[in-house]
Amino acid sequence: MTYRDVYIAELADGADPLDWGDGKIAPRISPLFPQGGAAFSRLFHKVYGREYPGTIDWTGAFATRVSKQQIFDFIEETYGGNDWYTDAARNPYLYVEMQTLMDCVKSLPDDKFFALMGSEI
Repeated sequence: MTYRDVYIAELADGADPLDWGDGKIAPRISPLFPQGGAAFSRLFHKVYGREYPGTIDWTGAFATRVSKQQIFDFIEETYGGNDWYTDAARNPYLYVEMQTLMDCVKSLPDDKFFALMGSEI
């Protein structure tokens, strides 16, 4: 079975903030995005289509540099209007996952950039 995930990571320290070295991917600093397949597909198309500048250099992984606001926008584009993620009575599990992710994003500094990672294993 293939798993497709999206998560937030710190940028790399080197000259290329999206290169963690020899096929490595960044460790996550956030929970995984709920039901990662939809988020993975949307992020891939944004990076591949150059709407988000990024890299798709690794086998099964890609990344883009984003601000906190861009992360919120991405979440809204991906999950907005779907009460599976906002209505605790409808789906308590996905509601808790989304609230945990949103709490994490809210806690990020406003003046810093991050890597939004897509990985496929």
